This record gives sequence, structure tokens and C-alpha cells, in this order.
Amino acid sequence: MAGIDFMTIASWLGHSDGGILVGKVYGHLADSHKKAAAKKLHILSPSTPRS
Repeated sequence: MAGIDFMTIASWLGHSDGGILVGKVYGHLADSHKKAAAKKLHILSPSTPRS
């Protein structure tokens, strides 16, 4: 939630699964963070002009 990706945290913890275990164990704690991140996402449709 501080901007560090799961893969980096998993590496720091010595995990070699690319962050899957970290996500499974702690992913439920980040629900409000996921919602805030989704609001930042802009999905372009084929008819949306790119800026």
C-alpha cells in the first residue's frame, strides 16, 4: 500500500513465487487501497481518442 509491488516484497522475504503467497496472505488487508487504485485507472475504448 506504500507503492511497493508484491514481487519486491516477496523477494525481500525470500519467497521465490513472485508474490503469490504475499498476495494470498495479506491481500485481504488492501481492499480500500485496491478501490482507490481502481479509481485512478483509465481504460480506453477503441473510440476513445488518445491524448
